[in-house]
Amino acid sequence: MMNRFMPAILASTFAFISCLTNTHAASLEVTKIPSSIAGNDKELWKQVMAGFYGKYDRRQKCWVRKAEGKSWCMRPHTLHRVSDGAASLYFMAIGGGPLGEANDCHACAGALGLLVLTDAQPNLGVVAKSARYMDYGGWGKVPAEESFAVHRIGAPANFAWAIENGWTGQGVTATWTDLFGIIGDQVKSLGQLPAGFSDEGNCDNGVNLSTQEKCTAVSFETLYAASRTDETFASIMLKGSGTLKGETFGQNYTVDFDRTSMSYKEPADFPAALKP
Repeated sequence: MMNRFMPAILASTFAFISCLTNTHAASLEVTKIPSSIAGNDKELWKQVMAGFYGKYDRRQKCWVRKAEGKSWCMRPHTLHRVSDGAASLYFMAIGGGPLGEANDCHACAGALGLLVLTDAQPNLGVVAKSARYMDYGGWGKVPAEESFAVHRIGAPANFAWAIENGWTGQGVTATWTDLFGIIGDQVKSLGQLPAGFSDEGNCDNGVNLSTQEKCTAVSFETLYAASRTDETFASIMLKGSGTLKGETFGQNYTVDFDRTSMSYKEPADFPAALKP
């Protein structure tokens, strides 16, 4: 299992720019998609998918494009609209996977693409984009639509995807939130936030059958931009509740952004027992 706060690996040449404002519009990659159609979800998706993911295949019911030695079958997944104060930003997630490959295992990732557009000009501009086919998810799929959200994480209008994820094994369930935000003109991982931990599936009468310790069931409420709201990447507050090894748990943690790794950093005092 990878570290849940794994830093985003970024080249030192990336500019420390988190979001687009109208003043940056002139430097954007401009698409052929008219901004006037951005209010029509069906037409917006149709033109974005054709422009970034190839032709629609009626038999496969997806947009198919060859890349990296594979044929990729991708579909619209989620669309979130937010405002940067001057224009609307369109946070678009695309999901799918390679054709002709077995994806029937927990470790078989789906493919995810993340794209941010703006209507600041007559044609939609590309604020930032990820790799088209990032390995993400399990059982050959990306997480369900309801797992995706977009939150403001800093000033003046810096937003990021928050994607719920997790795993269950041997009676233990761990959940976390993957953050993906804008660094320069790219969408990059900003790290992971714990969301919950429980070993109750391996407990009897309140005792863990493997460790013989009392059981744990903890969840965290996430408060984005909870402090330092003048920062591009503000601190995030985690409000804990539940039971840790049989004792009432209600600890709060502040997760700060580390400019060296360009990711949110695990709090030094975060309990080891809550890490998978």
